[in-house]
Amino acid sequence: MPLPERIRPMSTAEDAFIPVAALDDLEPNEPRHVVANGRHAVVARLDDGRIVAFDMVCPHAMGNLADGLIVRGQVICPMHHYRYDLGSGECAWPRGEGGRLARYAVEIRTGQVCVRIPKPAWW
Repeated sequence: MPLPERIRPMSTAEDAFIPVAALDDLEPNEPRHVVANGRHAVVARLDDGRIVAFDMVCPHAMGNLADGLIVRGQVICPMHHYRYDLGSGECAWPRGEGGRLARYAVEIRTGQVCVRIPKPAWW
């Protein structure tokens, strides 16, 4: 008898890149909520053309970063205005507080933004 879906061993396919948005649909500095591997994330095109993907939940106080502002390569949480650098994940303001923002690998494949968001270990 096969194992139920939720307790099957994790396969490498679950850690593969998953298409989440069309590249042409991303406006500069406009965060877009996406779901991959059952996890909520944000993808965005920055002013310099980079495409980034990061966790939707602010590590400081769980604000929704899909509702945040993206300015000069940083996302600003709408709850307490903490700023996170989208290149490093470091909290840019206030420095030394706010934890680290989880970022995800991005690939562009045939006009699609694909992200690799690993399932949590407990999944």
